Amino acid sequence: QIRDVDEELADEVDLNRYQGAYIVAVNENSGAEEAGLQEGDLITAVDKTAVNSVAELQEQISRYRPGDKVAINFVRNGKEFLEEVVLKNQMNSTELIEKETTEVMVKLGASFENLSEEEREEYGVDGGVRVSDIRSGRLSRSSNIREGFVITKIDRQRVDNADELIDILEDKEEGDGVMIEGFYPQNPAKTYYYAFGM
Repeated sequence: QIRDVDEELADEVDLNRYQGAYIVAVNENSGAEEAGLQEGDLITAVDKTAVNSVAELQEQISRYRPGDKVAINFVRNGKEFLEEVVLKNQMNSTELIEKETTEVMVKLGASFENLSEEEREEYGVDGGVRVSDIRSGRLSRSSNIREGFVITKIDRQRVDNADELIDILEDKEEGDGVMIEGFYPQNPAKTYYYAFGM
């Protein structure tokens, strides 16, 4: 999650430059996290091309595909660093996402990722899909679902991974109701239900 640098932010976090894309948060299991990028870092270049804003950063990243390796220059505590980032898609994998999948996630305003084997064992489940990011969309407008929620069923149909979740939602028509069932990792024994319309 990134934002442009303005005078207010520069004063708040003690930056001495306005050019770049400021990292507000790093999503778990993302390419950025695996490369060691942190909240508070200021991205200044992508593969030696300077980026002065969020728009310029997004323009440069859009030239690549999931799985590509990209050299990222950034500033941390006044020092310049260079790291190689392996780009991932909205479901935190390096596979290409089909157009239909992207449309579903844009409509929902959310990104999803599969649980690791360790997490499945910890929570006592065979599958599940974590809501890794929530933006403007159906989920934020029509439900109180929060980031980190683990979806285990949709309309009482078991969901083991993100591909299954997308397949189910792609079959929904405009205006169809959807019932999501799952839990929050802090209390996996308690089941929550969220309903919204496609």
